[in-house]
Order: sequence, then structure tokens, then C-alpha cells
Amino acid sequence: MGKNVLVKVKSSRTDLDNETEIIELTSPGSFYKRGDSYYIIYKETAVTGMENATTSIKVQGRVITLVRSGSVNNRQVFELGKLHRSCYQTSFGNLDMAVKRGTLRLT
Repeated sequence: MGKNVLVKVKSSRTDLDNETEIIELTSPGSFYKRGDSYYIIYKETAVTGMENATTSIKVQGRVITLVRSGSVNNRQVFELGKLHRSCYQTSFGNLDMAVKRGTLRLT
């Protein structure tokens, strides 16, 4: 199912005291193209707090869709200038989210 790749994820979180925490993770995954869409799929680990979850990222044009399933469940769409809502389901409860991107950067 596609090409084996190493997926590097870098995330940052800033708290109310303006303290920023940066987490970087590298995981084995797969990459493939189907039609005009690109897909990256990898397994989450205990480091992320989402052990036993699978993350799928779909890139189609300027729309990115992130889907997590397993120990957490979420489908979040990122699209330039548009507001998208979702529900993040975890073992601790549900978290309603809304995301609006002013810029998109893929590296």
C-alpha cells in the first residue's frame, strides 16, 4: 500500500502564561497517491497520548483532512479561510473543536 516513509510530526502548544512546549516525533508510516489526493498514514505512540490510534492525513489541493481512529476518534478539516468544526472523542470525554486557517504551510 504505497511507499514506506518516516513521518516527522512537530507540534507546539502555548499556554496562558505564554510558555511554549514543542514536541517532535518520528514514526514509520506509508505514503501513497490515489486520484488527485495524497495520503500519509501512521500509528500513534504513547508519547502522543494516543497509543493504539491510527492517523491518516489526506491532502487534496489546498484542503487537508486529518482523521484519527482507535483510542481517539476525530475528523478535522483544514482549509484556507474556512471554518470547520469537529468533535475530538477521547477516553476522557469529548472536546468540540473549531479551526480556521489564515495560512497553510506544508513542509
